[in-house]
Amino acid sequence: MNYIVEHPGEFQYIVTPEEEKTETNSYAKNKRTYTCDEIFAEYLGFVAKKVNKTYYIQLQKFVLFFRDCTNINSEYLKEESKSMPKDLFPEMEPGYHSLNKDNNSTSHQEDYCSTHNAEQLPDISNKFVVNYMQNKKQYISIKEIMELTQNFCQWLFNNGFTCAKLSLIQEDKLIN
Repeated sequence: MNYIVEHPGEFQYIVTPEEEKTETNSYAKNKRTYTCDEIFAEYLGFVAKKVNKTYYIQLQKFVLFFRDCTNINSEYLKEESKSMPKDLFPEMEPGYHSLNKDNNSTSHQEDYCSTHNAEQLPDISNKFVVNYMQNKKQYISIKEIMELTQNFCQWLFNNGFTCAKLSLIQEDKLIN
């Protein structure tokens, strides 16, 4: 089983610049300017209200693994972004610095999730399920990983954090 990710040819604003300026808009800034880390936190806040404690712990593991996989594949994502419309990647506000584990100080090099938006998160779904999570089956089953990945990517799409649509291909059939 593999995922395919469809990106539209043109960018469509989820929150228009006019809506962004109004006080009635629930988001003070365009969703495209949220970093992956901010979006992971928002997702965990969203699901915390809907699931029990045991399942929430699984979701936390999933998000941490997905975040790590995203940072590991940052060069791939940066290269892929060169062929995509520039409107999908607005100027980001300066992110925070990653903690350097060697000397417990802040590093000058920031990781992908603290400096980039979520437009490309669905693009690493295959790498995440097929490669990254293979050594971590003791933490989350592959079936659950696939379901969590699909649900998370659908949530990203539904909430306007990406315009990429994730689909599952199984035995030459497209499953939406």
